Amino acid sequence: MPRLFRGEIIGSLELLKPVKLSGDCEVWLAADSNGDFAILKSAPRNSSEAEKLLFSAEIIKNIKSPGLAEILSFGISEAEDAYVATKYAARGTLAKFIKNKRRLTQAQTVKMLRGTLAGLAALHGLGIVHRDVKPDNIFILQDGSAVLGDFGAAKFPNIGEPSGAVFGSAPYMSPEQAKDSTDVSPACDLFSLGCVAYECLTGNRRYAQKNFTQTLKAILSDSSSAERELRKLSEPPLPALVSQMMQHSPSARPASAREVFDKIAMLREEPIE
Repeated sequence: MPRLFRGEIIGSLELLKPVKLSGDCEVWLAADSNGDFAILKSAPRNSSEAEKLLFSAEIIKNIKSPGLAEILSFGISEAEDAYVATKYAARGTLAKFIKNKRRLTQAQTVKMLRGTLAGLAALHGLGIVHRDVKPDNIFILQDGSAVLGDFGAAKFPNIGEPSGAVFGSAPYMSPEQAKDSTDVSPACDLFSLGCVAYECLTGNRRYAQKNFTQTLKAILSDSSSAERELRKLSEPPLPALVSQMMQHSPSARPASAREVFDKIAMLREEPIE
């Protein structure tokens, strides 16, 4: 059962309906007094989620990048809940598009990549690793562009974590994240985004095993290249580039999100709709 309730006012937003309930965290569709929508994520103030929710919001709000979901407000509600409000993405998530259309065109995939890579370049420039790049965390705006959101799993510099923990969304985890999610670099996010691009182009997950453990085993043991398969569905340099992003070794992947962004600069894009 939701902890929050429809009609509750948090900050300057009225809660309209729950979007996702997960452990201590609740995600709601909300609206301000002008009728503009927002997505509000909340956790009890004394929960382990609350501190990171507010910490990450304070940092991300000050990063100016067209590739990151805009944080509108954050704080502690009168009911002692931590919350973060993010600008509403009118067209929903990339996961919704893949589910409804199964595949995106190459030009739409390029549009997704440009937006997400811009966001990653901004994060990586500050030493932040997102650690949960997946279709559910890529949002499509009214103009058909893509932004990266949900920073709840992000790794921030100078913040210690117990080593050896494994967490994230299994089908998009890099091999190094599958071994130790606390010891990763920006290359981890490039692997995940490569898996997202693969799914956009093929309509299938690169790693689609039945459960978490089987998926991690497949990721850790797979050193194959997807370039030949992707050549049938897209034009150069995209097949080689996406395949390189999914290389098993971090050192074999592109050097940075900016490098990938620059390499696709001449490719045609079209809105995701």
